[in-house]
Amino acid sequence: RLGIKKVLEECLKRVDPDSNRNIHLSFDIDAMDPSVAPATGTPVKGGLLQFEGEFICEELYATGRLKSVDMVEINPEISDDKGVDTTIATAISLLEHCVGRKSYHHTEEMRELIEWRINNSDT
Repeated sequence: RLGIKKVLEECLKRVDPDSNRNIHLSFDIDAMDPSVAPATGTPVKGGLLQFEGEFICEELYATGRLKSVDMVEINPEISDDKGVDTTIATAISLLEHCVGRKSYHHTEEMRELIEWRINNSDT
């Protein structure tokens, strides 16, 4: 497995080899694990954890080329109030990281933990 950082680097290299194009992120909340985003039509058990989604958003912001974002697949009609609140909180946090909110994900220890989690995942 490559790890989330390497996958993100490879994706950006593929779609923008010269690193000069603006980026639009369409973030499907159903990519997140249901523990952090249960109010979606297609929950993915073993999906991205909160820090992984935030890491992606932070890294895209850090390029200086992230110009637009949409958050899709949130469906409050199919969850209880707690699930809706959890999903909305996750979506807001992800969007905040898209516009510059920083977190502990950028410490070397956290990067190592993220890489370990990705490389040792069964999903």
